[in-house]
Amino acid sequence: MKYLISITAALIISFSLYAETTSEIFVYTREGCGRCEFTINYLKSHNITYTEYPIADVTNYNRLCEIISKSGKTNNGFIRTPVIIKNGIVNFNIDNLEEFVKNL
Repeated sequence: MKYLISITAALIISFSLYAETTSEIFVYTREGCGRCEFTINYLKSHNITYTEYPIADVTNYNRLCEIISKSGKTNNGFIRTPVIIKNGIVNFNIDNLEEFVKNL
């Protein structure tokens, strides 16, 4: 039974990580974050397809930590939200967020 649970968990994680490398846009958001709210509102108002992952959910937070770790981008542990992933490229600490989002 443990073996089956381990395999199932591995498949779920693998699928999640595979999904991060597609051309879809993934946005990891933090509750109360104005920058996150701006990003989501912009994507919605311009009918841009995206998937949002609120990091208040521990599963989403852990997935984000793993993605950032694998990306090799650490920025000394400081991560300003939103974290936006497109074409498998992880973007965070985005200085000119408005311009970045307009180019999605």
